[in-house]
Amino acid sequence: MTVTLRRTTSISAVVALVAGLLAGGAVASGGAAAAVAPTALASEHTLAVSGDGVGVYPSTAPLDPDVERFAITTTEATTGTVTVAAANSRPGGRVFVDGVRLTGPSRTITGLEEGDEISVIFVDSASAAPEVHSLIYLPAGFPALSAADIAAGPEPLGDGHVMLTLGKWVTPSPFFETAVDRNGVPVMVTAQTASMDLKSVAPGRYSVFRPTATAGRTGYDQLDLDSSFRVIGRHRTVGLENTDGHDVIVRPDGSRYLMAYEPDDATGNTDAVIQHIAADGTTVLFEWDSKDHVDPAAEGVATGTQMEKDYAHINSFQVMDDGDLLVSFRHLSSVLKIARVAHDGHAAGDVVWRFGGRLSDFAFTDLDGHADGGPCAQHTAQQLANGHILVFDNGAGAGGKLCIDPADPTGPVVARTPSRVTEWSYDAVSGVATMVWNYSVPSRYALFAGSAQRLANGNTVIGWASSVEAMASEVSPTGALLWDLKDTGTPAYFTYRAQLTDVPDAVRPVVALGASIDGASYRQDDVAYAHFSCTDRGGSSLQKCSGTVPEGTLLDTRNVGTHSVVVTAKDGAGNTTTRTATYRVVGAYRPDLAARSSTSSWRGVGYYAPTPQSLPLTVRRTPGSRTVLVHVTNRGSRTDGVALRGEASTAWWRISYRYGGRDVTRAVTGGTFRVTGLKPGATITVAMTVTRTSASANGSERGLTLTTTSLARPALVDRFVVRALARP
Repeated sequence: MTVTLRRTTSISAVVALVAGLLAGGAVASGGAAAAVAPTALASEHTLAVSGDGVGVYPSTAPLDPDVERFAITTTEATTGTVTVAAANSRPGGRVFVDGVRLTGPSRTITGLEEGDEISVIFVDSASAAPEVHSLIYLPAGFPALSAADIAAGPEPLGDGHVMLTLGKWVTPSPFFETAVDRNGVPVMVTAQTASMDLKSVAPGRYSVFRPTATAGRTGYDQLDLDSSFRVIGRHRTVGLENTDGHDVIVRPDGSRYLMAYEPDDATGNTDAVIQHIAADGTTVLFEWDSKDHVDPAAEGVATGTQMEKDYAHINSFQVMDDGDLLVSFRHLSSVLKIARVAHDGHAAGDVVWRFGGRLSDFAFTDLDGHADGGPCAQHTAQQLANGHILVFDNGAGAGGKLCIDPADPTGPVVARTPSRVTEWSYDAVSGVATMVWNYSVPSRYALFAGSAQRLANGNTVIGWASSVEAMASEVSPTGALLWDLKDTGTPAYFTYRAQLTDVPDAVRPVVALGASIDGASYRQDDVAYAHFSCTDRGGSSLQKCSGTVPEGTLLDTRNVGTHSVVVTAKDGAGNTTTRTATYRVVGAYRPDLAARSSTSSWRGVGYYAPTPQSLPLTVRRTPGSRTVLVHVTNRGSRTDGVALRGEASTAWWRISYRYGGRDVTRAVTGGTFRVTGLKPGATITVAMTVTRTSASANGSERGLTLTTTSLARPALVDRFVVRALARP
């Protein structure tokens, strides 16, 4: 087999040449208008999703109340539009889609983008807690994943989500960066042209490699991502042509280790370079170049002119407990310990020992006590907490032999399959490495890429890479398969690596205020409804979308003034968003009482305070009476009727009222005076005459209260007081 490796990352070059070794075939298509038919469960909640090219996993038929999140697979024909059908046949049963009550059998949602979530919440009187589900809209082409949770006994799965970079590699395809739950449903997903090595590097911080677009550079840029997976930093090697995307180490001080597949024009080889770069991104703290420490002729295991030129093929590194670097080289079939600083007679950059390969410093013994060739074309070599070394050991097929023959370490390389995950104890003094744990599946052989991660509970998460029979697995310390994730399409997507990590939801829900409550204006007694919605895309699913006025119910338009509706959205991680909307109610009915005398201007116009305005009125012995003009104006926006009530006569004061030339005293004082059909802005005028009787003494005073009332809204009242004062 001849493999060409030059000025590009080697994985892509290898894949292009070995595509025929992997399963081929037509790409599975979602078809048109795929749908999941609702099927009633005992819970009597049903859910279905339909649309052009749409599929759903896990199945919603029947709806499992314990599965919170479902994925919507799409094609280019889906164009962001799906229809959600749901029903709740329980007593008092209701369904809310994105916080809006579903009043019909379904709702069509448009404008969806990759990673958007549709919330579906079932509420009924029979249950104290709502049943919450989320539907995640996936980018076009994202595969339908199938997960087998085999853990049924005392060996639980590790906590967290599995981070993947999915691509077909052997055929053109988008790449997907994603973190998925144990059903393979993403909590985060984005489509890229290419992507490698998505992983957590610190709490709430992630890293990924994407192809560089910088002129004069090859390979990838290493991107720092924040807790919401937004790009917050971009990094490359310093003074080199290439930055490789196989691995990165981000240190707590902000410095980082990057690697490069650097072309050497003098030799024609591709050298493996490691740089430790300070947090400023420009200062190189340490640099190691394979050309200074590796003899390709003596150590290389790759055959064929071009693979021999890529004689090292670095693919993982780790800072060990003692500060040295543990570095994996596929084309040496060896893991090297490299001195980071001078110690024990080694200068910085020296190879302290070789774990495997033609010049291995260790002899290997397998679980049965037989001689073993050690690592072969391996990836992700790691030192464990117990000091052992864990290796995703790819092995090699007959078409590209890369493995050391334990009987003849410096002789011809051999084939060895399937791929395996091995844990080794070792003694650097005696040079003995002993296999203490091994996991393999006879049918699984990853020609390239792959990963192994030891969890705190002792389980191991495996990324199977180009062994497309499975995408990722979790196995117990006893070797029991606990969980398997697959893409059943052909050719299948696979992931460069798989990492189980905590992916906390750092995205707050979004509250959308409807036009009915946000800045709206209504006339009194208008019929209006509260409309708002909530969405969330952080991965923990929307749990609550509630307002001080329930969504879809009547707004209070009885009272004039500014009203508010407070809407709160909350997700499963406790992230909360609260927004306040205000709407205004203008007076549809607003009687306004004002008065003036011959010596005063109008008082009380537009005044509605609880304490009425007043008009002082001096009444002298001669002529003995005065007249006050009283206006009642309809200040509302609708035709209304008004009532007017006034004080009656006493022994000291005689009061009379005239309207339209008629004496209406009895009606006004008896509370029966009414005028109907008063249009907005229209006014009636009543003349009130105040007369002193012979019994009134100088200095006597009386407050004469006038009251007008809306006939449509009797609670709307305006008052005015005429203060009559007797003077000589």
